[in-house]
Amino acid sequence: MTVSHSINEILDIGYNLGYNYSGIGKGDLIYSVSFGAEISKKIRYYAETYGEITDIKDLISNFDSGFTYLIKDNLQVAPE
Repeated sequence: MTVSHSINEILDIGYNLGYNYSGIGKGDLIYSVSFGAEISKKIRYYAETYGEITDIKDLISNFDSGFTYLIKDNLQVAPE
């Protein structure tokens, strides 16, 4: 399940929740939550936390952030 909302003209929030099951164990829950902020019409900043709960018991969590640049209306890059 993936959901996103505009908080106002500059800020957005997006989040998702999923479940992976390969036939072994209980499966894994996956999640992410991200915040985005418009700096200019072509540059945005984002921060997100994401991870999984493996076999429905062990939490693995990550965090990252960065910038995206809009090249065209349907093409953006996120330099590392």
